[in-house]
Amino acid sequence: MPDELSVRQWQEQFRAGAFSLQDRYTQCRAGWYDWFCQDHALAGRLKKIGRVVMGITDPFILDNYYVWFKNNCPLSGPLYDDARFEPLSGERGGKYFVISLDSPHERMKWALVTERYGFDAPEFDCRDIREMIRYVNRIGPELRQGVIPPFVAEKDAVTAYARQRGEPEGLHIYRDGDHCYSYTSRRDRRKRTVMAVAGLEDVPAGFVSEQAHAVKGMYKRCTWARNGKKRIVWRCISRLEFGTKFCHNSPTLDEDKLHRAILEAINGLDQTGQEITEEFLDIASLVQQGQESGGVDPLTLRQRLTALTAEQAVLMEQALALPENMENKELNARLREIAEERESILHQLGTLRQADERQAGRAARMERLREFVEQRETKFAVYDDAITRKFVEQITALNAETIRIKFRYPGLEVDKSLN
Repeated sequence: MPDELSVRQWQEQFRAGAFSLQDRYTQCRAGWYDWFCQDHALAGRLKKIGRVVMGITDPFILDNYYVWFKNNCPLSGPLYDDARFEPLSGERGGKYFVISLDSPHERMKWALVTERYGFDAPEFDCRDIREMIRYVNRIGPELRQGVIPPFVAEKDAVTAYARQRGEPEGLHIYRDGDHCYSYTSRRDRRKRTVMAVAGLEDVPAGFVSEQAHAVKGMYKRCTWARNGKKRIVWRCISRLEFGTKFCHNSPTLDEDKLHRAILEAINGLDQTGQEITEEFLDIASLVQQGQESGGVDPLTLRQRLTALTAEQAVLMEQALALPENMENKELNARLREIAEERESILHQLGTLRQADERQAGRAARMERLREFVEQRETKFAVYDDAITRKFVEQITALNAETIRIKFRYPGLEVDKSLN
């Protein structure tokens, strides 16, 4: 495959007609990597699958991904094409995704398969290309931030639910909408529809809480009585309902120790004040460095790009006006210089855009963290469930001695020992 073009650069070349010729070399430059159709058919197929690439407008995908194409030959059914989006960094990290068109394996015309959701079924599918384009542009910020959406955990819970009911591994779990999933049973070939939510406080319409099953190692409060003494503990629901059939290692957590650890973590939020100060100084330093170094003005770059584009158009007209067998070396040399300078400016603009996004993200994170810490004005002497619900999003039992507390501020987690 040739040197990778960013999606933005690919769009520019596609608009300019750089991939319209049917020869093998041109289509390889366009990104075709493997195909079973005839070579001359690739250009026409590119026009169809390329529509979804041309619809992408999210800056992160445009500047941090390249796209390549594959023409697939299934065991049964017609040939079909897909567009595969790889991070330019070479590290997928859950960010790789594939958009297929008219695949006989999928339920709908357009299907999006992502690394984060898993390759067994699409994260999203639809009949209209406009819906697919809207969805892909919508997930761009999640890919940039490395956010794992809640439906990934919901799908894992549905998978565990199906396994508990005797289904084998490798089941295709389809996402039919918010909190709604389906699969075809391997036992009787009948379709099963499952609704999944992280908690019963935000259940969607049609979700019957009384019939809900807790899976994936969720804990519940229990009372142990031994020798006339009662003790409050937290136990894995799956372990309580099914014994060691599905959950082989789930520690019992003493409630008193659990409450002490949570209270210490909440009262320790003052430490994040130092983090706010450090982040503020980092951002101020970045701004100061940019000012002192006389950083390049994006407006100046865009103006220069506009001027080069206009000059290139004039020179191209002059070149086309030359007799067929005549060559103007000075004209060709200048066109090459313009092309190289335009490429350099586009690269600089892309770099500046990414730097602006990073700086804006750091500033937003600092402000959210400041607001989060300011909610807690005093230290608490006694554990209270209401206080915990206000500050804590999730608690995970790492082992019998340690829990991980995830606060409602994004990215703020602490590990606490149960003393």
